[in-house]
Amino acid sequence: MYAIFLLFSFGVTFAASQQSFSVTQQRNPNFIKNSQAALAKVQLRYVVTGSVVASPQEFDSEYFCPVTIGDQTLNLDFDSGATDLWVISTAVADAQNHTIFDPTKSETFYNLKGSTFNTSFQEGSGASGTVGTDSISIGSVTSPNQAFGVANLISQRFSEDTPLSGIFGLGFPSRGTITPKKQTPWFFNVLSHLVQPVFTADLKHAAPGSYDFGFIDPKKYTGHIAYVPRNSSSERWQIECSGFAVGDAPVQPAPFQVVLDTGSSFLFLDDTVVESYYKQVNGAQNIAAEGGWVFPCNATLPDISFQIGSHLSMLNKDSLIFEELTATTCFGAVQSNGGGANVFGDTFFKEQFVVFDAGRGRIGVADKH
Repeated sequence: MYAIFLLFSFGVTFAASQQSFSVTQQRNPNFIKNSQAALAKVQLRYVVTGSVVASPQEFDSEYFCPVTIGDQTLNLDFDSGATDLWVISTAVADAQNHTIFDPTKSETFYNLKGSTFNTSFQEGSGASGTVGTDSISIGSVTSPNQAFGVANLISQRFSEDTPLSGIFGLGFPSRGTITPKKQTPWFFNVLSHLVQPVFTADLKHAAPGSYDFGFIDPKKYTGHIAYVPRNSSSERWQIECSGFAVGDAPVQPAPFQVVLDTGSSFLFLDDTVVESYYKQVNGAQNIAAEGGWVFPCNATLPDISFQIGSHLSMLNKDSLIFEELTATTCFGAVQSNGGGANVFGDTFFKEQFVVFDAGRGRIGVADKH
């Protein structure tokens, strides 16, 4: 207990007092697509400047970024819908195709005896294990005693998802699964040391994008950023969308709450919105055996737009095909939430520049260049 107290009494230290940086995305050609599993995953959850690359995997289903733990660099999926930071470790039996974390090779790793984590998703995927602390760096900013999960058990989904090394949660501390004592996530540990208490997401289709921390890059958006308050009663990055429009139709004033989740792939929405969209798509059907809404791949899709504050966020029809199930049948990126939370996943982030402003408790959206 005394050793643990000493470890945390120094807090977070940084090379400079105020910092900002970015990470860039990389594409994973080996990702195995699974529409039903991806849907179930969404259903459950509902200074020095620099950049970190965020790389898209097959069909832009997820995005990986390099993160340094001790002196080991791993590919993690940045996830604003999750809180825990966890990595696949040498304790996992079936992880030979992954870049894994080896605690014995880090001189700065410390095991938090008695602490565990256990994160799971509705379709059965998940990870669990022990908890430790180490120096964790993204770009030029380091949290030297950052708590994170060291997985010793991962589900088949994660085992098959190479080169994934783990999940980097960007959600709020209250949603963490570390026990018996919750730990502060990386972003909230470094928050007061950033030039601006923000991070931004600029994901792209089949090309590297980026996450920026501590600054807002004006080269990555056009026009103005429209801000709306985060729902303070929620434990998520959740805002109000005041309406939507399909194709060239006027905006329907139908307010709803929506979670902005970089760890999800879909637009996961109320049936009223989903059915309004697919009524405009010839041959579209909601087929349980396929996991949701499908349509002929040669169908003409309309755009869909969402009113967020003063900004109308238009998502181009080309981004609304999630997967080609067969040569003739496609799975849509717009799917029913089954009565659960509304979610804007990566389909939204590929089309819109998004600011997560923790300092002012708000989210900003803008069109991209």
